[in-house]
Amino acid sequence: MDHAGETVKYYARRLSTKEKAIQLPKLFYQVLKGVYFLHSAGVFHGDIKPANIMISTDENNKPKATLIDFDGSILFKPGTELVRRHWDFTFEYMAPELSRPEKPHWLLKSDVWTVGASLYHVLSGKKPLKAYFRTKVRKHASAFHTVIRILYTIKALHFPPVAEEREARTLQPAIAMMEKLMIVSSRERPDIFKFFEWYPTLGAAIAQVPPRKMTTS
Repeated sequence: MDHAGETVKYYARRLSTKEKAIQLPKLFYQVLKGVYFLHSAGVFHGDIKPANIMISTDENNKPKATLIDFDGSILFKPGTELVRRHWDFTFEYMAPELSRPEKPHWLLKSDVWTVGASLYHVLSGKKPLKAYFRTKVRKHASAFHTVIRILYTIKALHFPPVAEEREARTLQPAIAMMEKLMIVSSRERPDIFKFFEWYPTLGAAIAQVPPRKMTTS
Protein backbone atom coordinates (compact mmCIF):
# COMPACT_ATOMS: atom_id res chain seq x y z
CA MET A 1 0.00 0.00 0.00
CA ASP A 2 1.48 3.35 -0.96
CA HIS A 3 1.61 6.30 1.42
CA ALA A 4 -1.36 8.03 -0.21
CA GLY A 5 -3.51 4.96 0.30
CA GLU A 6 -6.01 3.17 -1.91
CA THR A 7 -9.77 2.80 -2.02
CA VAL A 8 -11.34 0.27 0.32
CA LYS A 9 -12.55 -1.69 -2.70
CA TYR A 10 -9.02 -2.35 -3.93
CA TYR A 11 -7.67 -2.84 -0.43
CA ALA A 12 -10.26 -5.55 0.25
CA ARG A 13 -9.41 -7.42 -2.94
CA ARG A 14 -6.05 -8.39 -1.44
CA LEU A 15 -7.60 -9.82 1.72
CA SER A 16 -8.57 -13.40 2.37
CA THR A 17 -12.09 -14.11 3.58
CA LYS A 18 -10.83 -14.45 7.14
CA GLU A 19 -8.87 -11.19 6.88
CA LYS A 20 -11.97 -9.42 5.56
CA ALA A 21 -13.94 -10.64 8.57
CA ILE A 22 -11.33 -9.12 10.88
CA GLN A 23 -10.27 -5.94 9.08
CA LEU A 24 -13.41 -4.65 7.37
CA PRO A 25 -15.53 -4.22 10.53
CA LYS A 26 -12.67 -2.25 12.12
CA LEU A 27 -12.28 0.00 9.08
CA PHE A 28 -15.99 0.62 8.59
CA TYR A 29 -16.39 1.36 12.29
CA GLN A 30 -13.78 4.07 11.71
CA VAL A 31 -15.87 5.34 8.79
CA LEU A 32 -18.93 5.45 11.05
CA LYS A 33 -16.95 7.44 13.61
CA GLY A 34 -16.06 9.82 10.80
CA VAL A 35 -19.74 10.22 9.93
CA TYR A 36 -20.48 10.81 13.62
CA PHE A 37 -17.88 13.60 13.67
CA LEU A 38 -19.25 15.14 10.47
CA HIS A 39 -22.87 15.12 11.59
CA SER A 40 -21.87 16.46 15.01
CA ALA A 41 -20.13 19.34 13.23
CA GLY A 42 -23.09 19.99 10.94
CA VAL A 43 -21.74 18.37 7.77
CA PHE A 44 -23.73 15.91 5.63
CA HIS A 45 -21.43 13.98 3.28
CA GLY A 46 -24.03 12.83 0.76
CA ASP A 47 -21.89 10.57 -1.44
CA ILE A 48 -20.34 7.82 0.67
CA LYS A 49 -19.21 4.92 -1.50
CA PRO A 50 -16.12 2.68 -1.76
CA ALA A 51 -14.39 5.14 -4.11
CA ASN A 52 -14.63 7.79 -1.37
CA ILE A 53 -13.23 5.62 1.42
CA MET A 54 -9.44 5.61 1.38
CA ILE A 55 -7.32 3.11 3.29
CA SER A 56 -3.82 4.08 4.40
CA THR A 57 -1.72 3.28 7.47
CA ASP A 58 -1.43 5.06 10.80
CA GLU A 59 1.70 5.76 12.84
CA ASN A 60 1.64 2.15 14.07
CA ASN A 61 1.44 0.82 10.52
CA LYS A 62 -2.15 -0.33 11.02
CA PRO A 63 -4.83 0.23 8.36
CA LYS A 64 -6.97 3.32 8.81
CA ALA A 65 -9.99 4.58 6.88
CA THR A 66 -10.56 8.15 5.72
CA LEU A 67 -13.60 9.66 4.01
CA ILE A 68 -12.85 11.90 1.03
CA ASP A 69 -14.74 13.98 -1.58
CA PHE A 70 -16.86 16.61 0.11
CA ASP A 71 -17.76 18.45 -3.10
CA GLY A 72 -21.47 17.74 -2.66
CA SER A 73 -21.65 18.04 1.10
CA ILE A 74 -24.27 20.19 2.83
CA LEU A 75 -23.77 22.26 5.97
CA PHE A 76 -26.57 22.26 8.52
CA LYS A 77 -27.14 23.37 12.08
CA PRO A 78 -25.94 20.62 14.45
CA GLY A 79 -28.76 19.11 16.45
CA THR A 80 -31.35 19.71 13.74
CA GLU A 81 -32.65 17.52 10.95
CA LEU A 82 -31.59 18.01 7.34
CA VAL A 83 -34.72 17.57 5.23
CA ARG A 84 -34.86 17.58 1.43
CA ARG A 85 -37.21 16.34 -1.27
CA HIS A 86 -34.39 15.64 -3.70
CA TRP A 87 -30.69 14.94 -3.46
CA ASP A 88 -28.04 14.20 -6.09
CA PHE A 89 -26.46 10.89 -5.14
CA THR A 90 -24.57 8.01 -6.71
CA PHE A 91 -27.53 5.94 -7.84
CA GLU A 92 -26.12 2.46 -7.16
CA TYR A 93 -25.72 3.24 -3.43
CA MET A 94 -28.95 5.22 -3.05
CA ALA A 95 -30.87 4.93 0.20
CA PRO A 96 -34.21 3.45 -0.91
CA GLU A 97 -36.37 6.16 0.65
CA LEU A 98 -34.79 8.67 -1.75
CA SER A 99 -36.64 6.92 -4.58
CA ARG A 100 -39.75 8.81 -3.43
CA PRO A 101 -39.06 12.46 -4.38
CA GLU A 102 -42.64 13.44 -3.59
CA LYS A 103 -41.85 13.14 0.11
CA PRO A 104 -39.31 15.07 2.21
CA HIS A 105 -36.53 12.91 3.62
CA TRP A 106 -34.19 13.06 6.58
CA LEU A 107 -30.95 12.96 4.65
CA LEU A 108 -28.70 12.22 7.62
CA LYS A 109 -29.97 8.64 7.75
CA SER A 110 -28.98 8.16 4.11
CA ASP A 111 -25.32 8.62 5.10
CA VAL A 112 -25.78 5.62 7.41
CA TRP A 113 -27.29 3.59 4.58
CA THR A 114 -24.47 4.40 2.17
CA VAL A 115 -21.83 3.24 4.67
CA GLY A 116 -23.67 -0.08 4.80
CA ALA A 117 -24.10 -0.15 1.02
CA SER A 118 -20.35 0.44 0.63
CA LEU A 119 -19.64 -2.48 2.96
CA TYR A 120 -22.07 -4.61 0.92
CA HIS A 121 -20.11 -3.78 -2.25
CA VAL A 122 -16.76 -4.58 -0.67
CA LEU A 123 -18.02 -7.91 0.69
CA SER A 124 -19.93 -9.06 -2.39
CA GLY A 125 -17.93 -7.40 -5.14
CA LYS A 126 -21.15 -5.87 -6.49
CA LYS A 127 -22.83 -2.51 -6.10
CA PRO A 128 -26.05 -3.07 -4.12
CA LEU A 129 -28.54 -2.09 -6.82
CA LYS A 130 -26.54 -3.84 -9.53
CA ALA A 131 -26.63 -7.00 -7.41
CA TYR A 132 -30.36 -6.60 -6.90
CA PHE A 133 -31.26 -6.19 -10.57
CA ARG A 134 -28.47 -8.49 -11.83
CA THR A 135 -27.57 -5.96 -14.52
CA LYS A 136 -26.05 -2.52 -14.98
CA VAL A 137 -28.45 0.05 -13.63
CA ARG A 138 -27.03 3.45 -14.53
CA LYS A 139 -28.06 3.27 -18.20
CA HIS A 140 -31.71 2.71 -17.25
CA ALA A 141 -31.65 4.49 -13.90
CA SER A 142 -35.04 6.13 -14.38
CA ALA A 143 -36.85 2.81 -14.87
CA PHE A 144 -35.04 1.14 -12.00
CA HIS A 145 -35.74 4.18 -9.84
CA THR A 146 -39.46 3.54 -10.34
CA VAL A 147 -39.10 -0.15 -9.48
CA ILE A 148 -37.23 0.68 -6.28
CA ARG A 149 -39.90 3.19 -5.30
CA ILE A 150 -42.61 0.55 -5.72
CA LEU A 151 -40.68 -2.15 -3.85
CA TYR A 152 -39.83 0.27 -1.04
CA THR A 153 -43.45 1.38 -0.75
CA ILE A 154 -44.74 -2.19 -0.44
CA LYS A 155 -41.83 -3.21 1.82
CA ALA A 156 -40.55 -5.82 -0.61
CA LEU A 157 -36.98 -4.62 -1.20
CA HIS A 158 -34.49 -7.32 -0.18
CA PHE A 159 -30.89 -7.56 -1.37
CA PRO A 160 -29.13 -10.82 -2.33
CA PRO A 161 -26.68 -12.37 0.18
CA VAL A 162 -23.14 -11.04 -0.06
CA ALA A 163 -21.60 -14.53 -0.18
CA GLU A 164 -22.36 -18.24 -0.33
CA GLU A 165 -23.35 -19.83 2.98
CA ARG A 166 -19.93 -21.22 3.90
CA GLU A 167 -18.08 -17.98 3.18
CA ALA A 168 -20.85 -15.99 4.84
CA ARG A 169 -20.27 -17.82 8.12
CA THR A 170 -16.68 -16.58 8.14
CA LEU A 171 -17.75 -13.07 7.15
CA GLN A 172 -20.49 -12.93 9.79
CA PRO A 173 -18.93 -10.08 11.87
CA ALA A 174 -18.86 -7.81 8.81
CA ILE A 175 -22.30 -8.96 7.64
CA ALA A 176 -23.79 -8.29 11.08
CA MET A 177 -22.49 -4.71 10.95
CA MET A 178 -23.78 -4.25 7.40
CA GLU A 179 -27.26 -5.44 8.35
CA LYS A 180 -27.45 -2.89 11.16
CA LEU A 181 -26.76 -0.13 8.61
CA MET A 182 -28.78 -1.33 5.61
CA ILE A 183 -32.18 -1.32 7.26
CA VAL A 184 -34.51 -0.62 4.35
CA SER A 185 -37.09 1.32 6.36
CA SER A 186 -35.80 4.82 7.05
CA ARG A 187 -38.16 4.92 10.03
CA GLU A 188 -36.42 1.94 11.62
CA ARG A 189 -32.88 2.74 10.50
CA PRO A 190 -30.89 4.61 13.17
CA ASP A 191 -29.21 7.91 12.51
CA ILE A 192 -25.51 7.97 13.36
CA PHE A 193 -26.10 9.19 16.92
CA LYS A 194 -28.62 6.45 17.66
CA PHE A 195 -26.28 3.90 16.07
CA PHE A 196 -23.52 4.69 18.54
CA GLU A 197 -26.02 4.80 21.39
CA TRP A 198 -27.08 1.28 20.50
CA TYR A 199 -23.65 -0.03 19.46
CA PRO A 200 -21.05 1.97 21.43
CA THR A 201 -18.25 -0.52 20.74
CA LEU A 202 -17.00 -2.47 17.74
CA GLY A 203 -17.97 -5.67 19.54
CA ALA A 204 -21.56 -4.52 19.84
CA ALA A 205 -21.67 -3.46 16.19
CA ILE A 206 -20.60 -6.91 14.96
CA ALA A 207 -22.66 -8.95 17.43
CA GLN A 208 -24.91 -11.54 15.81
CA VAL A 209 -28.18 -10.08 17.03
CA PRO A 210 -31.08 -8.73 14.95
CA PRO A 211 -30.85 -4.99 14.23
CA ARG A 212 -32.88 -2.98 16.70
CA LYS A 213 -35.96 -1.15 15.49
CA MET A 214 -36.80 2.49 15.88
CA THR A 215 -40.10 3.34 17.51
CA THR A 216 -40.19 6.83 16.00
CA SER A 217 -39.08 8.25 12.67
